[in-house]
Amino acid sequence: MDKFDNLNEIIEDKLNHIVVTDSLKERIKTKASKSKAPKSYSSGYKRAAICTVSFATVVMCIVFLFHSNISEAFEPLKKYIPGLNAVIVDSNDAETYALVDSSIIFQSENGQKIEILSCFTDGNVVKAVIRSNIPVEWKQNDTQLVTDSKGNKGKLTEFNAMGDGEKGSSDYEWIGSASFQFGRVVDRFDLLIGGLTVPVIMSKVEGVEHFEDFGNVSYENGIRVAALTQYKDNLLEVKLIGLSDDNKKILTYGNIYLVDIQGKKYLPVSSQDKDVPQNTFYFEARLKDDLEAVIPYIILADNENKKVDLKLEIPSEGDNTPVDLPVSIGTYNVNIVALQRMVNENSIVVRRSDGSKKTVENPSKTGLQIVIDKKFDKAIKNGLSGFTWSCDQKYNAIPLQIDGEATFVDPGYEQSDKYGEPRYEVISLPNFPAEQTTLDITLENFQYYREGDWSITLKK
Repeated sequence: MDKFDNLNEIIEDKLNHIVVTDSLKERIKTKASKSKAPKSYSSGYKRAAICTVSFATVVMCIVFLFHSNISEAFEPLKKYIPGLNAVIVDSNDAETYALVDSSIIFQSENGQKIEILSCFTDGNVVKAVIRSNIPVEWKQNDTQLVTDSKGNKGKLTEFNAMGDGEKGSSDYEWIGSASFQFGRVVDRFDLLIGGLTVPVIMSKVEGVEHFEDFGNVSYENGIRVAALTQYKDNLLEVKLIGLSDDNKKILTYGNIYLVDIQGKKYLPVSSQDKDVPQNTFYFEARLKDDLEAVIPYIILADNENKKVDLKLEIPSEGDNTPVDLPVSIGTYNVNIVALQRMVNENSIVVRRSDGSKKTVENPSKTGLQIVIDKKFDKAIKNGLSGFTWSCDQKYNAIPLQIDGEATFVDPGYEQSDKYGEPRYEVISLPNFPAEQTTLDITLENFQYYREGDWSITLKK
């Protein structure tokens, strides 16, 4: 498993995968020559063009999908960003620039590496996905990191990253997203990382006139889905493109399968490529069998990270008064149905990173469980399926040093089977003080379930 597979739980979710058609690829190729590396690259580095499918989960979490209400067919101002598998909406018909279906790689003789996995402009803001083994300490509003072709400095407005390994070690690297604001729209700039300068050159992105350019379209439950195919490693590759009418981006195409004219089903199989985008699937099938792709459900998210801030009054220990607190999350109404003071056991069993267990003394004797009824039921075909939460870290599990390594303890109480159904979200705070009477908590990263049975005839 890729060590960054869980990054979508850490970096703000911001990408919906969309794939370019063959006709668009031809148009893009005419632009590619404009984005070749300048001759001023130092001899210690090299630039290579690679298909940007590496770290697909990371890219899915980082790049925005901008679009307006699209109850009609795909409108002209939407622009495909090659190399990102994304479509943006250019509401002001401004020029948009991006790397052309390739990323930039720099690698020095001493092993330092910088990869610009993707990059595009949103007005005068440049958004990039970067991976490197060079430690950085970037701070918001820093103006020493990027310079445009006229020598003007850009300002770092956003930076989210995750590192793996110890800094300075041979296996250390990080991957993250960065946004740089310039005083104008730029098509090239220099990026400074660890004292090394990376020249980035982008090409102008043309508009996409019709959603149907991407293939046959299936429309169900407010979502359009198209599919593109090609053969890869003797497997049929199916790439899905989706747009929703309600300004949400697609995270997951659930339980996709193919069915041929005889009714035979084909389930996805593993690809030799370990870094596969979330919208790409492989099958042991051939198009000559008149195949249809069927998608039973889709998981979506908001384009912007909506947040709901709550201030909860916590009942005293022993107060068993029923709780029914309504909470609005967009058009969805959920209810907090339990605020339960918990008493932890004197000792608890913890699971260490190697999978073994150990009984230790519990550092906290009190705790709190919050139960939220999401009213999620697959039978309704449309619902809130999940979210994350955050509050003061001191209420969460306390790391203990067990056999020389930090280990987080589990709560010393059992979760009630009553709330084990998917419709409930249970939040456990094992170190919530007995004397505390209020709690500030934030709900965010909402995900939505949409059922539809989208059926798409695959083109040969």
